[in-house]
Amino acid sequence: MSEILFDGSLVLRWLKSDKAELSLIVGCDLDDDVSGELVTVAGVDRERQVVIGERGQRMPFARLGKCQLIASPDHPVVPAIKACVSPLDRRDEDLRKVLGPMFPSSIAASDLPAIHAAELSRRENRLLDKDQRYRAFRALQHNKLHLHGLEIVQVWRAEAQARGLPWADIAFQLATFLRDGFHAAKAAAAQEALDDPRAGASPAERARLATVQAGALIEKFTRRGGEQADLIAAWNAIGLAWAIEKERDHPEVRAVYRKLETFGPDPR
Repeated sequence: MSEILFDGSLVLRWLKSDKAELSLIVGCDLDDDVSGELVTVAGVDRERQVVIGERGQRMPFARLGKCQLIASPDHPVVPAIKACVSPLDRRDEDLRKVLGPMFPSSIAASDLPAIHAAELSRRENRLLDKDQRYRAFRALQHNKLHLHGLEIVQVWRAEAQARGLPWADIAFQLATFLRDGFHAAKAAAAQEALDDPRAGASPAERARLATVQAGALIEKFTRRGGEQADLIAAWNAIGLAWAIEKERDHPEVRAVYRKLETFGPDPR
């Protein structure tokens, strides 16, 4: 018989409710994401707001948000906690189940719909529209899901290219996930969209792509101990962004320029 998992935030809501019979939680396990420890509950001290483990562990209520409660389906605590579940909670629980264990339980509830839609599009080799892609990109970034994001946007890029659709925004997202995940190929991902007119990059998208490429080349220059070719390529890339007048005041463009200036004057 499979076990029932409850998100720690829901358990906390139940523990703090006036009608909660706290003894019901005794014997259940708490999977603590912080320590990686499985804590079997021996009691609850509501006054001090701690859960007490069988081995004397004391887990503050404030830490329950990073835990999951594990209970057998026939355990009396299951219906008690389920009574606290709102329709929105049920939706979030369903979305987390679809995402599966490869996605962390710590994903912000507000980001779940966008990440769920993105992951389904990856599984089904389906391209989301541009607004949906942007929402998913921001949600994946917010939750630091760089590897998941990389896998998802690679599917989007392949689908867009196969259908002859613009994919410059996807190239920027791909380069960003590569950058955030410290992958050396990140500069090339941006260059591909800059070089290929079929990417359909707008001036603003070209500036963003050039900026992320310049940042990647600076990292490469630093990591390799000062290859002049990488530094020159970084100056060339940021020059593309600077050439688009409306983008000159963008904080990222200025930040990359300032970083390049720390290495000395323009070497070109």
